[in-house]
Amino acid sequence: MICQMGMAVFKGIPHTNGYTVTSYNFYLRPHSCTSFDPTFMCQTSSLEFLQRFKFDFNKWLYGGITSMNTDEENELCTTLSSVIKGQKIVDLPYTVRDQVNDLGVWAVSANEGDTTTVTNLSEATFQFMLVVSVRHRFSDLWASMQNGEVLIQKVTEDSRQKLEMQDPGGKKLMEYFVDRMLGFTKIFRYLVDTQKPIVLHNCLLDLMLLYKQFYKHLPRSYHTFKTDMHQLFPTIYDTKLIAAEIKSSLKQADDKGGSLLGNSSLSDLATSLKRDHTALYKPSIHHVPKTNKYNGEEMMLHEAGYDAYLTGSSFLYLAHLYAMLQLPS
Repeated sequence: MICQMGMAVFKGIPHTNGYTVTSYNFYLRPHSCTSFDPTFMCQTSSLEFLQRFKFDFNKWLYGGITSMNTDEENELCTTLSSVIKGQKIVDLPYTVRDQVNDLGVWAVSANEGDTTTVTNLSEATFQFMLVVSVRHRFSDLWASMQNGEVLIQKVTEDSRQKLEMQDPGGKKLMEYFVDRMLGFTKIFRYLVDTQKPIVLHNCLLDLMLLYKQFYKHLPRSYHTFKTDMHQLFPTIYDTKLIAAEIKSSLKQADDKGGSLLGNSSLSDLATSLKRDHTALYKPSIHHVPKTNKYNGEEMMLHEAGYDAYLTGSSFLYLAHLYAMLQLPS
């Protein structure tokens, strides 16, 4: 499971030998909904590794973004459809039950057209459960999810029927809720749509995790996996492989040249490439905004956003080093 996702976006600066980079660090955490309740396993040593490199467990637990793959999305839609139609009964958390009871009291004195907004339920799952419960329990109330809140209206029988016709089978409600549950998957799908080149370091396992968490369950066939990945991202670069190839070329040209890149771990590679003498016409890289936390001398290894920045900058330096090797001696 990916618990932290890093992304660094590089852009060339016109008419200069330089690039800008904007780096992002996302915390990802599974979220449950009705019977959709993902499970994951974690080794003690993995937790200790994260703790050693200052992983913010509170931020992950309290602010982690949702995500799901297409198979999970379809499974969730099937479950939600059954809940909306009343074919599947779910146990309401006490916070939702209390809110339903409070709305029942409010409905007694409310007049037609009156509205109230429920703002004390921040979790999308609880909001969805409340909307469905109100629609099922009260014939004179209508509930909907809007702008991250639940809106309740006191309605007549006729206006209730019109509202139901505007959202037959609760389709709009389900689409709105699923869209919120997709979370980071929407960014993944945007990256797929743009078909931009992506750069990773020692990337096979990372690609498998991306596939499983944001696209589909892993297939049994490696050929299927490889075909799907090339459809999702036609251009994939692995800086570990590129560094190994360039190091081999340097060794062939000069026995001492192979030591220029050092070892191929991301931190060692990035350190080697930052040296001034690594390549002619080495590009400059500027953080945007300048206040970005990765713009200092401190190394924040194994924080995903920082690793993404190191990977992208290493790729650019390697590309310029490769271009230098193509020049006539």
